[in-house]
Amino acid sequence: MNNMPLVSVYVPTYNRIELLKRALTSVLSQSYQNIEVIIVDDKSSDGTQEFLTEMAKQDNRVKPILKEQNSGACISRNLAIESAEGEFITGLDDDDYFLPGRIAYFVENRHLLNKYSFLYTHFLTLTKSGQYKKTRYLDMAMPNEITSRDLLFKNIIGNQCFTYTQRMKDAGKFTPDMPAWQDMDLFYRMLNNSEQKQARLLRQSLYVQDTSHDLNRITLSNKEKIHRAFTLFCERNQVSGKYQDILEAQLVSYGLKVRNSLFLTRLRTNTKPYFYLVDAFLFLKNQSNK
Repeated sequence: MNNMPLVSVYVPTYNRIELLKRALTSVLSQSYQNIEVIIVDDKSSDGTQEFLTEMAKQDNRVKPILKEQNSGACISRNLAIESAEGEFITGLDDDDYFLPGRIAYFVENRHLLNKYSFLYTHFLTLTKSGQYKKTRYLDMAMPNEITSRDLLFKNIIGNQCFTYTQRMKDAGKFTPDMPAWQDMDLFYRMLNNSEQKQARLLRQSLYVQDTSHDLNRITLSNKEKIHRAFTLFCERNQVSGKYQDILEAQLVSYGLKVRNSLFLTRLRTNTKPYFYLVDAFLFLKNQSNK
């Protein structure tokens, strides 16, 4: 095991101890064992800090960071990234979990990081009915490679990736004052700022997003936050003109009405067949929005 690279897994958490226990178990039971699990608690009041302190005694791969004040998930993630000692890094939300071979799958494909900025996978959703379902329509049509400009059409990455730890640090980590789209903002910067200008999709689904519970997800945002995130994203990443129009059409997914002309801009600019299908869906949804 010591001949294999150390992989850091960061997990932000706040007042979801039972879900956190499942998430942590899913990491510690991975088939690939040379890992460190950095769990940053955002000053929970449900016994999380005591649980993490005890787990660290039982397994030295568990490395808790216990915050003295509540400051949000992005700051929690950044604290974990800053302290990560692994050559590679990936993340997990505390209400989600890994399937057993996820980290091994990434490590087996780490050679691809010579060409790609980061790797990502398909994922599954656990529904209230207890069923697993694919979260992306037309999975087989998704491109194997994407660029930062492709993210303007749709954030098809999801919320986690696998990369060299230093690359994530060099990209500036997560931006705490982004009210939404924090993941996409980081991915966009990683793709623009590294020598490798593309990311690579690995097609196994080894990450489960749990939507079956009634607790708020870390990434949940309202329409006002989405509008603010769109504005900040464009300002900070210097997205303007037709590329701003392309991104603005994504707001339809959050129940916001946009100008139909935005879809014509996307049609003229698109170079990947998958996004024509995305545009058709967004356009129809836009017609139904009030």
